[in-house]
Amino acid sequence: MTEYRSINLRFPVDLLDQVDQAAKASGLDRSNWLRAAAFEKLNGTQPSASRDWELVKDVKTVDPRAREIIKDVLLRLERLEGAVFSTDKKDPFA
Repeated sequence: MTEYRSINLRFPVDLLDQVDQAAKASGLDRSNWLRAAAFEKLNGTQPSASRDWELVKDVKTVDPRAREIIKDVLLRLERLEGAVFSTDKKDPFA
């Protein structure tokens, strides 16, 4: 299992606003968005395919409306993960 450690960071207000907007747009909280951004920067990849929104466009559907449902389900899953697995709890899926 992954061990977590809390840290404190100082950000310029405008940069933090941009982070918050990006996190909200992707359905993540700030901590999870920053963790994913750091992982991507260090490893050149997303932490998991479930976070790769580009894959959604490759999903074959009979009804084009299904793609929007898939996006909604992924957003809800990320929000749930963010709420359940806050920084002080260990993520059993990591």
